[in-house]
Amino acid sequence: MSDGLLTWSELERLADSQEDRWVFEGLLRQGELVLFHGAPYSGKTTTTCELAVAAATGSPFLGFPVPEKHLILFVNADGAHERTLRNRFKRAVKPDGVDAWNRRFYSVATNAMKLPLDAEFLRLKIEAVQARFGAEERGIVVIDGLRTGLLVGEAANVENDSASMSRILRPIRNLARETGWVILVLHHSNRSSGDYSGSAAIPGATEGVWSIERHETSKTSTLRVKTRDAVLPALRVMEHEGGLQLAGNLNSASPDGDAVTNFVEQFPTDEAAGWTRDDVVDKGLATEKTVAKALQRGLEGGLVQTGRGRKGSPFRYHRRCVRVDGSTSA
Repeated sequence: MSDGLLTWSELERLADSQEDRWVFEGLLRQGELVLFHGAPYSGKTTTTCELAVAAATGSPFLGFPVPEKHLILFVNADGAHERTLRNRFKRAVKPDGVDAWNRRFYSVATNAMKLPLDAEFLRLKIEAVQARFGAEERGIVVIDGLRTGLLVGEAANVENDSASMSRILRPIRNLARETGWVILVLHHSNRSSGDYSGSAAIPGATEGVWSIERHETSKTSTLRVKTRDAVLPALRVMEHEGGLQLAGNLNSASPDGDAVTNFVEQFPTDEAAGWTRDDVVDKGLATEKTVAKALQRGLEGGLVQTGRGRKGSPFRYHRRCVRVDGSTSA
């Protein structure tokens, strides 16, 4: 390979050597750069804290097993007070995980922050953590957030420029691959679309895009995970005293009542804003294979169907509005 070219056999041998090593089995691999976006109060911070604590203490995250404990390096580019960070993470740490969390959590000191962050700075901090804990250890770098951490000094709206975002993100993606550390970058959702704010180059330079949203009237959030390999079924999550928990998955063979209720809660109450079958799939609430059955269960659980089911007048679905007196209206 002196000329920099790989034969098919050489590529296959290299691929075989790249064994999957999971942080959370079936959800997140080591060495991945992931963007996680959500609107304020959508549950993004809570989910991130729960994820970090689960990885450090070896506890399952939303049912996904943790094969081994990982280190956590938190980069507080947003400049949140240490008091705020402590309270956020402390809520997620269970009594039997305190010792592991104390040993495996690190945060970059505010006076040691070099903005904008780049791959070399992050590499030095990863190596500093490994020097304290062990050179072979792997972990998760959480960067909070994209704009305050990586785009300082860049032109306004730079996240919409494909060339700039590729220039900024690709060295960090390469760092994740080289070190085996996950680099999780937090970002804000676009207010109008609910999608991440920025260019298509952002997912192009990452291994995955996670999103979370919560409707104003709902007690639960919807977590969606897209990777280069697959789009996972949407996860309905709810905050409890004992931490973040799954609130049900409507795509399972026998969804429980909570799953149906949570599915219905996502729909608008305004008939004019009703969703089509394709909308339901696009929002990750069901797959092409499960959407028909999901909508049928939804109709039994409070959805209303309008339209004629043909071109120009597709079926649309909204949920009944519950009045203060307990009565409903379509």
